[in-house]
Amino acid sequence: MINPSYWLALPWETRLKLADAFEMKKLTGTIVEDNRVVEDGYTKALYPTFTIERMQEFTGLKSKDVYELFQACVDKVEGKQPEPTEEEPVKKTRKK
Repeated sequence: MINPSYWLALPWETRLKLADAFEMKKLTGTIVEDNRVVEDGYTKALYPTFTIERMQEFTGLKSKDVYELFQACVDKVEGKQPEPTEEEPVKKTRKK
């Protein structure tokens, strides 16, 4: 399961893109304490939303590591290429 502090450490734009991609509903308002966001309205929806199965479907990866899958989801919404895993060997090219 994704830890709320891990979620809140992401840039707000990334959190909004993930919320949109996974059709998350904002359950509460934003709570700020000491100039720090402690609740963005989505944190209570993390556990039912970011399941291994849903993240595998979203990323196309077969990994069962929740944090690897979550990082792949973040990379996808940010437009980054995912890092190859053991299940996905790097294709070698020959130098000419």
